[in-house]
Amino acid sequence: MTPEEIKHIIQTGKLSGYNIGGGFLQVQWTTPDLDDGMFWLFKFTSADNKLVSVSMITTRYVFRRIQARKYVPVIEGIMNDLITLNNI
Repeated sequence: MTPEEIKHIIQTGKLSGYNIGGGFLQVQWTTPDLDDGMFWLFKFTSADNKLVSVSMITTRYVFRRIQARKYVPVIEGIMNDLITLNNI
């Protein structure tokens, strides 16, 4: 996947949920073109928020934003940094 494709996904989508654990931050990002149960899964290292992988997944297990709402602005900031800082 190219950096331009990743940027397009971020720009057209929104945070659906996230999970923090095992040394990783996993972000489920949804875009209008995906069916229910499908997400873009962004995987970052927890230590430095470095992007490890991006993949499209289908799952019934949806991460919930409610886990800790205080992290939502931080996660959205990390996603925006991928676009603005060309950190892909």
